[in-house]
Amino acid sequence: MGLSDCSKCWETPCQCGWDYRNWTMKSLVRFRNMIEAIIQYKSNNPDACFSIFGLRNQEQTQDDKALMEYVNNKIGERDA
Repeated sequence: MGLSDCSKCWETPCQCGWDYRNWTMKSLVRFRNMIEAIIQYKSNNPDACFSIFGLRNQEQTQDDKALMEYVNNKIGERDA
């Protein structure tokens, strides 16, 4: 399931909802859980320092790694 330009709003990822209409409920719930976990992490860590988006050669920061660990743990808890 890749994220690409939406044919309705032309945003990547889609911001109008069109691209999600054919997703399964399981995929939608998992996506929602991921977004909720990211919001929760960022709310709890407002001074987190993340790497710059799109720079492939840039090293991940400790906050990048902590965010991914947090999100994966939260999603794993909800999948169990």
